[in-house]
Amino acid sequence: MREDNAITASGILAHGPLAWIDRRAQRVRAWDDAHPGRGKSSYWRCFNLAFVLLACFCVGVYLVNGRAILWRTDGYEQYYPFFAYEGEWLRGIVSSLLSGQGLQIPAWQFGLGYGSDVIISIDSIFDPVNLLSALVPVRYSEYLYQVLIIFRLWLAGVGFSLYALKRGRSRFATLLGSLTYAFSISLLEGLVWPGFLVGGVLFPFVLLGVEKVFRHERPYVLVVSLAVLLAASYYFAYMILILLVAYCVVRVVQIEHGFVLRPFLGWTARIGGGVLLAALLSCAALVPSVLEVLSLSRATTTETTQSILYSFTYYLDVMPGLVGSYSVGSDCNVGYGAAAFVSCVLLYLSGKGRRALKVALVAMTAMLLIPAVGSALNGFNYATNRWVFAYAMLVAYVVSVMAEDIGQIDLRRVLSVLGVTAVLAAWIFLIPRERTEENVASLLAIVLVVALLLVAGSNLRVRRAVLVLGVLGSLCLNMFYFIDANEGGWAATSLPIGSVYQRFVGDSPLNAVAQVDDDSFWRYDVDPARWSSTTDSYRIPRNGSLPGPSSRSFSAPSTTSSPMTEGRPPPTGTTTPSPPPRSTGIPTPSTRVIPRCLWVLPSRA
Repeated sequence: MREDNAITASGILAHGPLAWIDRRAQRVRAWDDAHPGRGKSSYWRCFNLAFVLLACFCVGVYLVNGRAILWRTDGYEQYYPFFAYEGEWLRGIVSSLLSGQGLQIPAWQFGLGYGSDVIISIDSIFDPVNLLSALVPVRYSEYLYQVLIIFRLWLAGVGFSLYALKRGRSRFATLLGSLTYAFSISLLEGLVWPGFLVGGVLFPFVLLGVEKVFRHERPYVLVVSLAVLLAASYYFAYMILILLVAYCVVRVVQIEHGFVLRPFLGWTARIGGGVLLAALLSCAALVPSVLEVLSLSRATTTETTQSILYSFTYYLDVMPGLVGSYSVGSDCNVGYGAAAFVSCVLLYLSGKGRRALKVALVAMTAMLLIPAVGSALNGFNYATNRWVFAYAMLVAYVVSVMAEDIGQIDLRRVLSVLGVTAVLAAWIFLIPRERTEENVASLLAIVLVVALLLVAGSNLRVRRAVLVLGVLGSLCLNMFYFIDANEGGWAATSLPIGSVYQRFVGDSPLNAVAQVDDDSFWRYDVDPARWSSTTDSYRIPRNGSLPGPSSRSFSAPSTTSSPMTEGRPPPTGTTTPSPPPRSTGIPTPSTRVIPRCLWVLPSRA
């Protein structure tokens, strides 16, 4: 049964013109119940309009700074080269098929290290969104790359909307929750690391599939979403499956009104069967990837040490970080805005109900504070909180739940929120480290939301308007500080608009290699004076970044500049450039884009 955020006949709505408005609202809700399709279409129009407004603000901050949504480090050296290469790889397959040569799938690339399997090495190749890279030439791929990041945020909002509506939330409440989720800092870090959005996008769909199973519906959503997740990223699949176990246990206890063994085993078999079927569907991508990562020394090392607690500054930053936009540390990006802060406080002032939601919020907040949890969810490696997309899902759901109760919040509860805000203010102003412009701005946003709720009194329409403005305003505030270069945001380290492709091709090591005049067998290798060895048989530049757990077997490949090529001539002793004979088989940058061949100097085999 859908939970209805009905306007009650109490208070000022009981008499006069507002009583007429109340009766009209009841007729509209009755008509919506009789015509559910109309209600859904109106929701999606409102959602898309609100999303476009927030997305335009997000992109606008980048444009004002003259920057692309592409970080110069991992974005330029990992994600964009993978994206561009996959587009060419897919177009090559389609071209061979249309030209009558049959289905030819290139499975090996000599330009990856000393040669590597394409499907195993490129960890984004099974991301369904990246399949769209085949639609544009490489020259324009940087623009599509940025558009698809925003598209992923939209998909995350859609997933949350479907889940919240399935759980019985009203359309108004679902709208606020979906925007809070899609534009939380936990997901906006996908502007910098698009690969991190895999978990944030698919997690709501996985939970939606589980809810459908609990309602005895077909398990198609669960199986498909899990299959895509397992194929696209076994790393985030590992996290989500662990979190899914806890979620299912809580939901079964709620549904069965306690822990009863027989129903519990029945639900375990149903959901476990869906998980098993998803694993079988994705095994062609999953098994080679898992075997490859297990062969790495970093996956089997026992040298990782784990401290009992995070640093002292980490704990100082957590409380303001939950509202603001800066990273607390250890990938703990958890800024959700003023409206989310007010909603979470109101949750604990709402009486004895919603016990599971309250316990879940406390438990997941505690998980943020314990390094052992971050380590376990990172494959028992170093502690990192890349699972915060699940925390964002919980906070956004709290926003949607409390949005339905906005009309029943009395003056005492609003004043209690103001008291908790005073504690946050003391935390910010008494600790010099936290006394920043961003934290003060977030604090003022909370005070403004609380003050407007006080002014609104018991007028439901005004309170809803305040909540909408609070959500939109606080999300825009966080986006501004998260992105703007003048405020220390990520735009400061992003590449200029329209420069990515030229830099991508111009800095390619293939430019130097293609000018070697030598028709004998030879190779190009790493200069040990400039590059250092890492685990296994691959090498990365000393100022580069190690591959994350979601990477396959090698460091971030791309056709980017190396320490010796960016705007500087090659070192003394290199081969004099001259055009190579075509028999070498080395493609030119204008015709093929290949991820970074780990190189510095050409050397005879």
